[in-house]
Amino acid sequence: MPEVALVDVTKRFDTVTAIDKVSFSVKDGEYFAFLGPSGCGKTTTLRIIAGLAEPDKGKVYIDGKDVSRVAPEDRGIGLVFQHFELFPFMTVFENVAYGLSIKGLREEEIEKNVYQALEITGLTEAEEKYPRELGAPELQRCSIARALASGSKLLLFDEPLGALDSKTREHFRFTLRSIVKGRGLTAIHVTHDQEEAMAIADRIAVFRSGRILQVGAPLELYEHPETIFVANFVGETNFLEGVIEKAGKITLVRLRGDFLVRCSESRLDSGDRTIVAIRRENMYLRTVKDEAMNSLPGRIVRAAFLGKLVRYRVELNNGDFIEIKTTSRTAELLEEGHSAYSMFPADKALVYKYPDDIRQELALK
Repeated sequence: MPEVALVDVTKRFDTVTAIDKVSFSVKDGEYFAFLGPSGCGKTTTLRIIAGLAEPDKGKVYIDGKDVSRVAPEDRGIGLVFQHFELFPFMTVFENVAYGLSIKGLREEEIEKNVYQALEITGLTEAEEKYPRELGAPELQRCSIARALASGSKLLLFDEPLGALDSKTREHFRFTLRSIVKGRGLTAIHVTHDQEEAMAIADRIAVFRSGRILQVGAPLELYEHPETIFVANFVGETNFLEGVIEKAGKITLVRLRGDFLVRCSESRLDSGDRTIVAIRRENMYLRTVKDEAMNSLPGRIVRAAFLGKLVRYRVELNNGDFIEIKTTSRTAELLEEGHSAYSMFPADKALVYKYPDDIRQELALK
């Protein structure tokens, strides 16, 4: 099965640098995701792997072979796009078989490969239907079947679930992963949806402005984001400004309003400006202060009951606003206008160096 590696790959379009010295590797049999906002270089990187674009600098390796200048059809890759790219005048069977026919395979071999791909994707009963007779999930299954029928061991997905409605998308992501994993394939999946990437991928590369900020398993990215941007883009996070009062395994931070909080380990020095990041679901609202937890006094300005979740917006006494997400079954349901303490444990509070431009760092683009 194929492994993929990019080494210092750069691609420019006129004066715009789409990707800048991008390096990473995808393991054999891995489901790997590119995650980031629109225009960050995800699709350009995928197109370079596919051979649809050439890098200006750097190398692309598939199975240890330098394919940087190899034609797309000679890379053994299956491509699946957000838009289904099917021939409307061909049946499902004919669409899946088309690429094999172009290669000049024998008819019996084409039929074998097509029927196997249709069975894997659950389209056996739809083989004589035309694209206009299919719903969006079946159309995407047809695109995947076409990639599988080609015998590709490396599948490249460019926003493959983007044309599906939210409920179908949530279900189909697991179908997609089970097909890839069940066949022992390697897959690279481009998405801007962090929940989709977290649910489907073994590892994720987070892109921003043509660079990769961090690569890791979903839990690693969630629990240990290396930058403020990653902490903000992956999950939902509150950010509070402060100054390091004492660094170490337990870091003491003085927030605005003279609130002293205990945070996780930091290598910053005393007196350094800092940003404290706490996941919204790692915070709790209580009417009574808990001395064992960081407790920030404030007032509830919005309470939204969402079935299994309750979302609160809280104005702290220092004027900062935070949001808290908690399960409705375990929460002490509080109403708007009530005073309450926003609490969180020290080990859930991450500490970052205060950036040169905090607004830019918190922008999701």
